[in-house]
Amino acid sequence: MEKGYIPCDSVREATSIAMEYAVDDWCIAQMAKKMGNKKDYTYFSQRADYYKNMFDKEIKLMRGKNKDGTFQVPFSPFKWGDAFTEGNSRQ
Repeated sequence: MEKGYIPCDSVREATSIAMEYAVDDWCIAQMAKKMGNKKDYTYFSQRADYYKNMFDKEIKLMRGKNKDGTFQVPFSPFKWGDAFTEGNSRQ
């Protein structure tokens, strides 16, 4: 929560997990909106945008991010697993 992403040098498959959480948070926000709960809608909508913190604008792909805020190095968009669950950055 503090960083807006899950550090890949601390948690295995962190990028996939964080992206899944973002989808979950978006769904919760939509339910809160339908129920008229503006506070939860705003909170979970903001959390749903955390996936943007793992998007590397230079290469235009999702990428693992370390505790210190740097992107994971070395990086290959075809590397299976690691920061991703049963997949890679290309998928």
